[in-house]
Amino acid sequence: DGATLGLDYTNFGLRTERERDTLRVSQVSQTIGITPGYTWQTGTLQQSATLSYRFQDVAPRHLTRGIDEATRNHDVSLTHTLACPSGLSLATTGTFTKGLARYLDQTVLTLAETVSAALLDLKLRLSGTLSSNRLVLDDAVAGTDGADSGLQARLRGTYRVQGNSRVELQIATRSFAYAVPRRGSDGYTEATARLSYAYQF
Repeated sequence: DGATLGLDYTNFGLRTERERDTLRVSQVSQTIGITPGYTWQTGTLQQSATLSYRFQDVAPRHLTRGIDEATRNHDVSLTHTLACPSGLSLATTGTFTKGLARYLDQTVLTLAETVSAALLDLKLRLSGTLSSNRLVLDDAVAGTDGADSGLQARLRGTYRVQGNSRVELQIATRSFAYAVPRRGSDGYTEATARLSYAYQF
């Protein structure tokens, strides 16, 4: 058993001082993050829980207009993982994202479940992810206010043919439904598949 704590802070600034530049812009971007975690053993099962919070503030200021168009984002996620001695592992993640801009507020809720397994003496690795999200927009300019919803599924399989070569198959599908029809469409569904072979010299 053990606890962990991660802290990070980044700051980035941009400023134009050219005298003949009439579009001078100063911008400061800063990010603060904190990530506590805890790992414990339950019989033969290894478990862990991680909570993450991140705040990002981007403040571009247009000097010629005197307008401060700041954007602020809050991200909170909680992840629980469970690992079995057989090579099977489960990971559940819930995420809440809140974005605040001058005319637009955006909230995203996401719930995802990932299953991974290692088979055939670790030659075959399989993983699948199913995630659902809900997007709520509040646009003060366009006047739109609604909740879009999406569902995504991903499957990935990798097989090591020999020591230096492997075959990989990836399949993904995504479906999205709009709360308010856009360009005459209520949503969309798409799917992709990729088969690749890699050899390392």
